[in-house]
Amino acid sequence: MFDFESLACHQAREDPLPLASAQEKKVNDAMVCKYFPGAMRNDDTIKAVKSIAEGLGLNPVNTLFSYSVCPDEINHEVGDLAYVLHNHFGPSFSLGGLGGFPFSGKTGFSAYASHVPDDGNIFILFAPHCAVSHREDVGSSCVEGDDICGFYHRIGQKKLSTACGACLGAYAAVKDLVEPPKLNIMSRDSQMDYIKSICFANKQRIAAAPNAAKEITDIMFDHIRNDILEIVDYDAFVVKHRKIVIMGGIQINVQPDDYFEPRVFIVLDENGTHDRLDELLAFDKINVKDKKVPIRLTMKDTLVMENVTQRVRSHSAHMDTKTDLSVSEALTQPISCKNTRITVSFGQSFSAGVFQSGERSEAS
Repeated sequence: MFDFESLACHQAREDPLPLASAQEKKVNDAMVCKYFPGAMRNDDTIKAVKSIAEGLGLNPVNTLFSYSVCPDEINHEVGDLAYVLHNHFGPSFSLGGLGGFPFSGKTGFSAYASHVPDDGNIFILFAPHCAVSHREDVGSSCVEGDDICGFYHRIGQKKLSTACGACLGAYAAVKDLVEPPKLNIMSRDSQMDYIKSICFANKQRIAAAPNAAKEITDIMFDHIRNDILEIVDYDAFVVKHRKIVIMGGIQINVQPDDYFEPRVFIVLDENGTHDRLDELLAFDKINVKDKKVPIRLTMKDTLVMENVTQRVRSHSAHMDTKTDLSVSEALTQPISCKNTRITVSFGQSFSAGVFQSGERSEAS
């Protein structure tokens, strides 16, 4: 059991130094990776992001940071990725609402983009969140197993509470419904209504999953990623000397130090789309050499990457405009893999529609 008094003092500090001991890190590594095999320690993720940003020439003067992260306070604690990047780049723009969805929409992005310094850059972080806790932190609750996914021990509370509470609460509200819930944008709870509609559409998938909280988080990530890619106005913003950096993943809430599972890290500029996820993953100290990990990008993700590339390069006379699909079209149309090998992030590749595994390189 961690010391709440020490943790509270830590939260009053401005430094993001981790609290867990070396032994605690190993225990938490195993616990977190049981549900999120690609998770990185938060401090390693931060080092990676800062290193890549510096290499891209991004700094507080020429870059405006934005984030689409759930407003839950446990996503904005000292040392959390959104907190650190906000302090690193300076004033930031919030795109997100409940669950981490970018409810500010196209208008929000347009407002955000209009605030970027002249000839400056955009850095967007999006991440749904999910907590993982040890059984010993449950208090009087009865939970099978040594750990529990979807629950978090908050400061000052004796029992665990849900995280993401909005997403888990939405599923609980619709899992027994026969008819889909009504989505009323004029209601006082329209954000929750939107999340309920997603949970209802996927309730059979969630019910069949080994862990509902993990499955819900994966579903929310897919929807949030697609929403982010739709609201970004690539053609209007990507001009000479301007970059759009889009980073996405899962914020994993763990006491005393959080984790992050990176799934998307792309850079868009006048020369096209560049996948930098491998570079970020090189900082991972959990998944070492020769250890197999799940494929981070699915075929749908590859289609999104290809579509983003087409959008950025649509001004080129060599671009076939017939292949310039919307993100929603790209996500639903089949891809021809015959006699084709497509290399995706993290050394993974697939040929003729069949995925193959890759290996991690040891962090330096």
